[in-house]
Amino acid sequence: MGSIVSNLCLVNNTNTGWYCEIGDDNHFVYISPQMNHTWSNLTLSRPMRGMCVNPRGTNATHMEMEKLILLPTFSAAIAGSTNVYEIQYFIDKWGTTKEWTLSLPS
Repeated sequence: MGSIVSNLCLVNNTNTGWYCEIGDDNHFVYISPQMNHTWSNLTLSRPMRGMCVNPRGTNATHMEMEKLILLPTFSAAIAGSTNVYEIQYFIDKWGTTKEWTLSLPS
């Protein structure tokens, strides 16, 4: 008898890398541009909290953190299957927020 779990795949179809997490484990994974990451062994049809951040230097002395909320996301409903989401979809639907700017010593 197989396990009753499913997967959730996040595709980075943007031109920049994003650090993303799905669920409540506070473990971010880096997803390079045009790559993807799959979270496995999830409860079927579970609503998942997701967030991605994109830290980037605007110049030699400033760093900005862009945040993207991934809503709604769900693990797949059929055992062994995978729901696939694209980062660009959430950017287009909800936009991103600038979380903070850090001034670095020069």
